[in-house]
Amino acid sequence: MNTVSLRIADLRKKVKVTQKELADSIGVSFQTVSKWETSVNLPDITILPQLADYFKVSTDQLLGLKPLDGENYIPEKTATKDFWNQKLEYLLRTRKSYWNDDYAHFLISQVWKIDKPISVLDCGCGYGFLGLLLLPYLPEGSTYTGIDFAEDLIKKGKSLFESQKLEAEFLCENVFKYSAENQYDFVICQAVLRHLDNPSAFIQKMIHFAKPDGYVVCIDANREFESCGLYVDGMDYQELCRHEGLVCCHIYISPNDLPGFPSAALASLNDATASPRSAALQSENPFCVICLKVNVAAH
Repeated sequence: MNTVSLRIADLRKKVKVTQKELADSIGVSFQTVSKWETSVNLPDITILPQLADYFKVSTDQLLGLKPLDGENYIPEKTATKDFWNQKLEYLLRTRKSYWNDDYAHFLISQVWKIDKPISVLDCGCGYGFLGLLLLPYLPEGSTYTGIDFAEDLIKKGKSLFESQKLEAEFLCENVFKYSAENQYDFVICQAVLRHLDNPSAFIQKMIHFAKPDGYVVCIDANREFESCGLYVDGMDYQELCRHEGLVCCHIYISPNDLPGFPSAALASLNDATASPRSAALQSENPFCVICLKVNVAAH
């Protein structure tokens, strides 16, 4: 149930009028306006339409039951290729800061223990950043395939790999619709799940792309750490967290969505991609790496 939280003070300051000026327009004393703004008293129900009309808002907005214009959280259409075709410069500028090269080497040699050539499929590859990062540390003879539906990113990826004399295959396809002719030893995605309407189905596709006994690796930012550096001028952090639209950033995947996916790994993935308000701070890593060893039953 929504709680009444009068926005008279906010609205008055927004239109730059004093309590007395507002009081004169409404036909009450400025002391009455002061009591409204400090929640000592509420306006009479017959005055609400007059106040709402004065500020050009709805009565729900006046009462704080709905956000004021400009306060709505409008989610970006991040699950569309048009969005990502316009984000090439952003990706080129930010991806490198996700990783230390020695950590990538540590994962390959000590955690995943990859000591023979493997085939890698990068789902939602963008311009192929993960391929550029991982290939130098993978055993000689390993192959990289990137799949993404954004044509501009695929084009840039081909150019970058050619300039560095690295062999790779890039597929301009929608992962959800793509039917792979081959299966891969190692299927990976980074910072993709948070942007999807159906992340569970995406992981199921990744599992389908993996060979029996292959690896499926999902990497996403820890939202709690990511939000530590977030600053919005004039807005309290807790107020930002109360915006319902931020839930769009929170992926929740239930065990029923992914039968066979380890419950502990699923919990970590849900926590890592949670909205700032609901995240359980269980990891000190700036991003979460979840690895699943695929077995025949998972297919």
